Amino acid sequence: MDLLFVVLSIFFGVLMFVAGTLRIGGIAVFRSNAETLRLSYTWFRVMGAFEIVAAAALAAGLKFGPVAVAGAVMVVLESVMSLLLHTRIREPLGKLVRYVPMILVSSVLLVLAIAV
Repeated sequence: MDLLFVVLSIFFGVLMFVAGTLRIGGIAVFRSNAETLRLSYTWFRVMGAFEIVAAAALAAGLKFGPVAVAGAVMVVLESVMSLLLHTRIREPLGKLVRYVPMILVSSVLLVLAIAV
């Protein structure tokens, strides 16, 4: 198994699990973010559940390759959706560019998951 694949799986798995847990938990920062994005908090919690499932898929994918592909697809989808949600509220380009590295690195994870 490729070391980069393992490192990225762990990185994104922890990131998705923590973000998902905090979204579902409803801490103030995430509630504020939901308002900024003009999303109901119910949808924000659905996103949190999606992130937790992605984290679980990445963890399981370390043992079962096809599950890693599903987890990596979920991470890429979440990254692209974040960019689209922020584009929808017309954030300046300077703020939008911060999502590009996440999309690129999650795409690398997807390619590695397919290759493994």
